[in-house]
Amino acid sequence: ENEKHDYGPDAAYRTLKGQCFSKRIAKYDYEVCPFGNSKQDHTSIGKFGTWGNDYNSWNFEHGQYCSGVGARTLLVNLRCG
Repeated sequence: ENEKHDYGPDAAYRTLKGQCFSKRIAKYDYEVCPFGNSKQDHTSIGKFGTWGNDYNSWNFEHGQYCSGVGARTLLVNLRCG
């Protein structure tokens, strides 16, 4: 693997690489793949871009263009539990 990723403090989130998580909210199916892509049904809502402050969130950026808004983005807040 030639790609360099920041997997969090002590690479704590590295085990999530290659996994995807799905959730249905209202009438939409969401899929988030840490360090990869995210989508709402078949629409891209971004590719993993950056960590939030203190490694408590993921920012997905440069998703499919949305008229009047621009490229879609997604913020995923992380919590232990």
